[in-house]
Amino acid sequence: LPEKETLLREPEHLPYIGGKWGGKYLRAPDIFFKILEKGKDKLVRLRDIADVRFGIKTGVNEFFYLEPTGKSASKGLIHVRNGAGWEGSLEEEFLKPVLKSPREVKTIVVRQKDLKYRIFVCYKSKKDLKGRKALGYITWGEKERYNTVRSVISRRYWYSVPDLISPHIAYPLVNNDRPIVVTPKGILCDANLTTIFYRDTDIKRIQIFKYLNLWTFVMLCWELFGIPNLGEGAIKQNPAYMKFVVVADPKKFLKYSNELRNLFEAASKRLIKSIFEELGLPKPNRDYSNIDPKDISFDKVMPDRRELDRIIFEALGLNENEQLEVYRAVVELVKNRLVKARSV
Repeated sequence: LPEKETLLREPEHLPYIGGKWGGKYLRAPDIFFKILEKGKDKLVRLRDIADVRFGIKTGVNEFFYLEPTGKSASKGLIHVRNGAGWEGSLEEEFLKPVLKSPREVKTIVVRQKDLKYRIFVCYKSKKDLKGRKALGYITWGEKERYNTVRSVISRRYWYSVPDLISPHIAYPLVNNDRPIVVTPKGILCDANLTTIFYRDTDIKRIQIFKYLNLWTFVMLCWELFGIPNLGEGAIKQNPAYMKFVVVADPKKFLKYSNELRNLFEAASKRLIKSIFEELGLPKPNRDYSNIDPKDISFDKVMPDRRELDRIIFEALGLNENEQLEVYRAVVELVKNRLVKARSV
């Protein structure tokens, strides 16, 4: 990562790669550049170690997303309904758990019980589906002319959504004030989430990658590289910009593996709170007048978050005052974004 002086002037021999320069140079607090300088040998851009993409785009959500009704069904079947009014039973093998909205996220490890939908996943030909409930559902979809929709017509089987892979972690595409970095663990993610696939195949480094993305500094990057001023002050974490988020390099934190794992497991057992509450401040009132970054103290920060942050901050050489500066900068940026939206 370049030092502060270089950040302000891209070398002439390098190609232009784009980026959220407005957020980085106009809104970034001094602590952002200080961390880049101190941690230059332990930090990387997300795009350098991972693929950052939109989640699943089905092409026809009302066909592919189905909600279990809870009604009884024969063994191996689930009774479901879709958004177009169809209701019936389908084979469980064709209904995979999917995270459709960040609002369903309660904990950092996605729990299937919190999910509202299943996604229809079928790669068999209609000939091979003879006698299956899935064939009847596909036939119904064709009567509704879903097979003629431009976004699905080029597929080998129009009803087969391609590239269905569970990511290592995911961010909400649109966020408000919760530091949501989730681990889907085999669960698919909709395009309402930015999905991240760590390129390293080493299992230990994959796990550390998941742990390190809980670092509070990551949310500071969200504020700087996201697209603010959406409805009600929400911020959009578009993959095109999120790939520039600065993260800790898993290869440089291998010796902390056991400590990070224990903290991750502790954090996964509790609910995700707003960033204000995560950092020990009260639940915000309507105008955020009760939120003051100066009130942050280490003893009030959620213990698992504080300990994970401490490990990374100290590895980068940040003293306690600088660590507090990160917390206060995050709160200041998030509060200002939300207050500004209410003033319009």
